[in-house]
Amino acid sequence: MFDQAKDNWTDERAELRGLLNDVEWDAAARTTINAHYTDPLIARQMWRALGALGFTRGSVLEPGSGVGTFIGLAPLGAQMTGVELDPTTASISAALCTRTPPFAQSRSRTPGCRRGASMPRSGTCRSGT
Repeated sequence: MFDQAKDNWTDERAELRGLLNDVEWDAAARTTINAHYTDPLIARQMWRALGALGFTRGSVLEPGSGVGTFIGLAPLGAQMTGVELDPTTASISAALCTRTPPFAQSRSRTPGCRRGASMPRSGTCRSGT
């Protein structure tokens, strides 16, 4: 999509360029290479596995929260904190996760967040609430 040498994406690239401002375009170009869709079935199974290992409540950091699949499917006892680098994706997550919107920045740039430190804001988020 963002590789100008790929002629087969010209129309789609032009359409997307028209929809995003410069900041959004740069963020999308920088983060899309590492963006991956997580099927809710996978997230449910991960939470189920953590439950089987004894997790019932506590703080959980989701450092690449995307649109909030893991956050939205977290058990009620999980106090979720999401961090998302891409502002467009973070906006989608914030719309879906109204109780705990993600930080729209890199973890290394998040205030109060350094190696070994707790995230400064947490809460429980459920999709559709």
